[in-house]
Amino acid sequence: MELAPAEIRRAATTAGIALLFVAVLAALANFAVAERLVVDGDAAKTAANIADSETLFRFGIAGLILVAALDVVVAWGLFRVLEPVSRLGKCQVRARSAGREVERAAAAHREAGR
Repeated sequence: MELAPAEIRRAATTAGIALLFVAVLAALANFAVAERLVVDGDAAKTAANIADSETLFRFGIAGLILVAALDVVVAWGLFRVLEPVSRLGKCQVRARSAGREVERAAAAHREAGR
């Protein structure tokens, strides 16, 4: 199915804006929330920090959930933009999505090892 240039532009714009939000929200969730609450090597202190700053912790979790949802929007936008080019474009979008999931799993593994 051929997309009109306006549809491709709309998908690219949507993906770009979503990617900007992903970058900002991920940075805030990591540096403003996780870095503030997590104490390396001290699970009890980390749990106490989370209990003391429950609202901040909830905002961090909500931010990361929103990042995951926006990542789907980015993947969809890239899929629509690259769809007319070739099947290779579809593979690139799938690889990006899979790569993001691998990054999340690695980050969770690193956090669990702290």
